[in-house]
Amino acid sequence: MPGAAPTRHVAVAAFPLSSHPSAMLDLARGIADSAPTGTVFSFFNTESSNAKLFRDVDRFGGIRRCDVDYGFDGGPSQVAVASYQRVAPESLRGAVRRAEEEVGLKVRCMLTDSFVWFAGVMAEEMGIPWVAFRTAGASLLLVLLEIDSVRARLGTTELEHKTLDFIPGLSTIRGNDIPLGFMSKAINVPFTFPNMLYKMSKELHRATIVPVNSFHDLESSAVEQMQARSPFNAGMMERMLRVGVMVEGGVFTKRGMTKALRTVLKSEEGEAMRERAGELKSAALEAVNEDGDSARNYRELVRIVCGNDPL
Repeated sequence: MPGAAPTRHVAVAAFPLSSHPSAMLDLARGIADSAPTGTVFSFFNTESSNAKLFRDVDRFGGIRRCDVDYGFDGGPSQVAVASYQRVAPESLRGAVRRAEEEVGLKVRCMLTDSFVWFAGVMAEEMGIPWVAFRTAGASLLLVLLEIDSVRARLGTTELEHKTLDFIPGLSTIRGNDIPLGFMSKAINVPFTFPNMLYKMSKELHRATIVPVNSFHDLESSAVEQMQARSPFNAGMMERMLRVGVMVEGGVFTKRGMTKALRTVLKSEEGEAMRERAGELKSAALEAVNEDGDSARNYRELVRIVCGNDPL
């Protein structure tokens, strides 16, 4: 509640590229709305990104804007990723210390994007929980956690003929469905995006909890994945969830779209997809009911972020 004496202090660190900051801020605002009175959230992000998110204000309710210099402000994404990996660990440490002085309270939880891989070590040093938010789905998280095994078993050739049948629940996902960064040779090249993915996969075991973006903001997520031409999500929709069909050749063409729409709208296979989609919708609505799994998990998330007091 604005104006209340601060009693709790939470550090929120966004990964400052793409749509990650807005997703992180949305989560922080949701938790802030449910947090005990006096809980202050310090939101760490680049100045340019924060300017877009906060507009003309320096805080949203209990969420304070905190600008951090990560060594870049715009420019090509690969340059930004490299600069972030070089600069961010020490820059964020310094920014958190300054925020503690400004608020007058030590941070009691690190709530960050999972790409902020070094936050786990920071949290351990501070003796507080690390909550690592994954904006992608749970299935891709499983691949990330098993990345060494995935790379060793699949190799680098004929990926379209190999599946992830050694990971429970992913037996229908093919090797060529996996995002290229996961299989790239650059995974061991310092300061590359694949290398950052790999470092994250090795640090997530430090997290107290890993919230996963599921059911919410499906439209924006789908658009983003189509723009990224992600075959992993298409494979999930077609072969695992059985509620969609991949466009022929993986590229949008008039012929491919017509064929896919005919399958979905006019075939027995399409009718089964629609029935299955209805079942998934019902399951999603049940999960977000007051006593549903998602609602219970969310209350536990708020409890961990804001402290051990019952909410």
